[in-house]
Amino acid sequence: MSQRLGVVLSILDLPMAELGAARLDGEVYALADGWCSLDQADAAATRAVAAGLLVPVRAIAERMTAAWIYGVAPLPSPHQFCVDQGARAHIPPSAQLQLREVTCPPEDMVELAGRRVTTPLRTICDIARTIPAGTADVESVLAALLGYANLTADDVARQLAARTNAPNKALAAGRIRRAELLRATAAKQEDQPSLTR
Repeated sequence: MSQRLGVVLSILDLPMAELGAARLDGEVYALADGWCSLDQADAAATRAVAAGLLVPVRAIAERMTAAWIYGVAPLPSPHQFCVDQGARAHIPPSAQLQLREVTCPPEDMVELAGRRVTTPLRTICDIARTIPAGTADVESVLAALLGYANLTADDVARQLAARTNAPNKALAAGRIRRAELLRATAAKQEDQPSLTR
C-alpha cells in the first residue's frame, strides 16, 4: 500500500533532486521551505504547513510569518515563531527562524491545518509593538491586516489596553493609527473612477 504524501512536501518526503525535477517539470511549486503540487492552492492553511516545516507543532507562527500566512506580507526571512511560556518545547537554534517565549492564551491563536498561528488581532498588536522601524513596510502590512480581519484602530487599541505588561504600547498605537489612515486612503483611491478614455 502506498503512503499518501502531505500537502506540503519537504526533503523528508522526497529527495531534493526529485523535488527539483518535479518543479522543472511543472508538477510542484516552491512555498517557503516546502514544495506543493500545482493542484494545491496557495492558501493560508497551506502556508501554515509550509512555515511549520521548520518547527515542532507546539510552536506558534507569529508577527511577519503570521502576516505572510494570512497573505498580506511577503515571505519573511527569518521566519518568526513563539512558544507559550507554559509549553515545554525544545527548538534547536537556526538562522532560518526567530523564536520568542511569550504568554499566548488560546484565544490569541487559531489552528490552520494542524499548525498554530496567532490571530490577526494578536498579529497586529505584536507587529506594531515589536518590529523595528525600517523593517519591511510595517504600516502597509498593518493596514493590510486591518483590512483582512475587518478591524479598526479602536479594536486594536482596546486589545493593547488589556495587555497590562506589554511594552511599546504608545509606539504601537501610533503605527496602528497611521496604518488605518493608509488603509482609508487606499480605499478612497479604489472607489474613485478611473479617468481612462
